[in-house]
Parts: sequence; C-alpha cells; structure tokens
Amino acid sequence: MNRWYTNAFYPTPFSLIDIDVNHDPFLIRIKEGRHKPYSIAQNGLDSNGVYIRYGSSSVKATNEQVKRMIQQNFGNDEFDSEESKEQNLTFMKLEDRAKQRKIKFSPKALRMFNNSHLYNNAALLVSDQDPYVVKAAVYQGTTVMEFQDKQEFSGALTGQIDNLLNYISLNNKTRVWFTGAPQREERKDYPDEAIREAVVNAFAHRDYLLHSFIKIQFFEDRMEILSPGGIPDGLTLDEIKDGMTAVRNPQLVHILDKMNYIENYGTGINRMFEAYNGTGMQPEFKVTPHMFKVTFPNLNYKKENTD
Repeated sequence: MNRWYTNAFYPTPFSLIDIDVNHDPFLIRIKEGRHKPYSIAQNGLDSNGVYIRYGSSSVKATNEQVKRMIQQNFGNDEFDSEESKEQNLTFMKLEDRAKQRKIKFSPKALRMFNNSHLYNNAALLVSDQDPYVVKAAVYQGTTVMEFQDKQEFSGALTGQIDNLLNYISLNNKTRVWFTGAPQREERKDYPDEAIREAVVNAFAHRDYLLHSFIKIQFFEDRMEILSPGGIPDGLTLDEIKDGMTAVRNPQLVHILDKMNYIENYGTGINRMFEAYNGTGMQPEFKVTPHMFKVTFPNLNYKKENTD
C-alpha cells in the first residue's frame, strides 16, 4: 500500500508521502519536494503531467512553468545560454558602451555564442533587437489612482538600463531646507547607489520566461522596482543578505560585469541597505516565486509632511 506511488510519479517522491491507514478518515500527508517538477509518470514531464496548487485547487502547469521549474531546481539549460531564435542581431548600443569605457568589443569574449557558434539569448538581450520592454510610471499621491507621467523603454538591454537610470534621476528630486544653520540642508529623495543596484539587479536576475516586464513606480512616499521572477536556486532573502549568491542568467551577468554595470557582484542587497544607513529608514523587499519587489522609502517625505 505504501509503495503505490513509486510507479505513479516521476521522479519518485521518496519520503515525501506518508499514508496513515489508521487515521479516521483515511489520511495522506504529502511533503514539499526539492526536485521539482514532479509529474504523473504516464503523462510525461510537461503540461500534461505536472500540476500546480493554487489555494484549494490544482491546475495544469504550462510548458513554460515546467521549464522554469527544471531550470531553477536542476541548474541546467539556462535561458540566457540557449540559442536565440533571432540570429540577425546588431549591437550598436553595446558597441557604443564598450567604446565609451575603452573596452574591446568581442562577442566571443562576452560569451554571446552557444556551442554551435550561434547567438544565445544573452546576445539577444543586449542586441538592438531585444524584444523585452520596461515600463515606468510616476503617480500623484500614494496610490495608483492618478498618473503624472508614464514611459516605456525598449531596445538593447544596456540602453534600457542607461535610459531608465536617467529617467529615475530626473524624478529623484533634491529637497533643500533652511534651518537657520550656516549651511542649508539638502538631500535627494532616494540614494543614487541604492537605485543603481536595484535597477541593474532587476535586469540581471529577472526571469525572462515570464510574460511580464520590469516595472518602476514613483509615489510621493516611496519608489517601487518590480522584477519578474523570485530568487533562484531555492535561496532565501536572508541567505542572500548573508553573502550567498543566486544567478539565474550567468551569461548575461558576465556581459554586464565586463561592461562595468556590475561593480561588486553578490553584494547588491547589502549595498542597498548601506545606502540608507543613518537615515532611520530601510528598503523593503517582497519575494514570491514569480516576483521580486524592492521598495525604497522617500527620505524626504516624512520631513516634508512634518515641516
């Protein structure tokens, strides 16, 4: 009786299923497994055999969800290493960046090819043909009820990073107060260092298999940066803070490193906290399997509303 599941599921969920025949009513306890996805063996390791639990319901997983679970739990066939469906790629924006930084532009050195010497998806992301977009919005007040401005950024990923940082800089106001002291007091709404770390991380570690986009939102009291995809490799936020690293897109990270977008690899979250040292405020993080959100409190909001 206790071994019926050995042939029913793949991979075999050893030690994950406990059957209590003496319980009234009959009881089956199922623990969460580490080697996801688990499938109904006769249906195969795809959307026909894999189900995902949502509340009290079980629904068929999409093929993309199955693929993402395999990538996250087995660490192979990363999206950015796979062959790009688009091979007619140009890199004008990336070459401009290399020239400005006096870096030799070499697709081979940047690991933009797969084993068949075809462009991989990391190359697609940094190409002028990058199909992914980023959206930014500025709201009136502290809710999404009224827009002040909204923008969409497209093109090469590196260009999106540069343009987005410029847009954020325009909306990161410097407040000035005269307190009677010899020198006036001035401070930006958000620390530049924290913003840069969060923006680059959003691009470097997002899940490009999710049909979503990076989103930046300005409110009067806060700024939010949302990136599709949670923390890979099963790590927790506390483990990341303690120095452990989780890389979803190693080829893309390599390119961003060589192009000087990533300066202190593996310390991004701690640097965000350090940027808020001495302010009495801290960034907040919300992590789900499909989202990573950073919220930066506006350093000047409380002061503005108490003066």
